[in-house]
Amino acid sequence: MLSVKKMINNYENITYKSIILFSSYLSFILFYLSYDITLSPDFEKYVKYFDYYNSDSTKTGLEQGNYYFFLSYVFTIIIQYFNNNLTINELINFSLHLSNNLIYLIGIFGFYKLLVLKKFNKFSSFLILVISIFLPAAIILRLTFKPEVFVFALLGWFLYFIEKF
Repeated sequence: MLSVKKMINNYENITYKSIILFSSYLSFILFYLSYDITLSPDFEKYVKYFDYYNSDSTKTGLEQGNYYFFLSYVFTIIIQYFNNNLTINELINFSLHLSNNLIYLIGIFGFYKLLVLKKFNKFSSFLILVISIFLPAAIILRLTFKPEVFVFALLGWFLYFIEKF
């Protein structure tokens, strides 16, 4: 009887995680096909970081941290390595969508761990996470070239580790 219960529990976990991954993938595809991040208002300001990493300039003139921008740049280099048929705008747009989505998923996983730690019902936890993928604030967060998505990812884990402590 115990093994059947474990199998059902394992099946539920796989189902819930698959739903979250599918929702994230669906939102990634929808946002990538409908919005070009290179046309966002702050893109011209922050693209200076890409110029800096390419050695096209010696300084950025910006005071933000480098982690998010460097990670986005690394995604651009990796995608360019595997597919060099994209124009520079297509390459940057795709890499920013992908990196923002993956960073957001890291944050979602941190919030999932926090909900499990607080002993929330599994169904409720996963429902909250799936809904949060399609909230307007989360959409805006993933459709901009700003480090706030990185802060979101760290926030979930920060709250989780504070609760564990």
